[in-house]
Amino acid sequence: MKKIFPFLALALTSMLLVGCNFSLPDDGGEGDDSNSGDDNENFIPELISSDAYKQFWNPETLLSFNITMSESAAQFMNDYQVGGDSSYFDYYVPCTLTFSIDGAETTYDDVGIRVKGNLSRNSFLDDGQFSSSHLAHFKLKFNETFDGDEYEDISELTPFFKTWNATERAERKDRTLFDMQKIDIKWN
Repeated sequence: MKKIFPFLALALTSMLLVGCNFSLPDDGGEGDDSNSGDDNENFIPELISSDAYKQFWNPETLLSFNITMSESAAQFMNDYQVGGDSSYFDYYVPCTLTFSIDGAETTYDDVGIRVKGNLSRNSFLDDGQFSSSHLAHFKLKFNETFDGDEYEDISELTPFFKTWNATERAERKDRTLFDMQKIDIKWN
């Protein structure tokens, strides 16, 4: 019996692996028209292969993020998103993000920010000031418009409500950071 179990485990694993079909999508290099037509299943946006995208994700790149927000935005995230009411967990508040990639700075105004996670949510303010001893994680959303019904209906969110004309709203909905609509920032 001891010799049969390893054989059965190996046979079962082999059968499962034979059923797998895995292939990496083509990045759409020159002369490759595999991404043309209506088949977008394996489509990789052009920016994923861009030099700026590669520089952003290169482990040797020096990145720095500076996030500023109003006191009311920080207090909302600290009090409501970290508190017990999970109905507030996924609402974003505006912040200004200035990031530096190898010394080249760029600023995005009105980026959506919220505390990230479920069980890992922590308070990050002490007496209204950011405390680096609290290990909070954040999610940044670059195409947030702050014009949903919740920003009119929930009194704590009404200070962040924005009104856009059609062109401005369309531009904001298309805003990304190197083709990423959202990124997560961990405390470390």
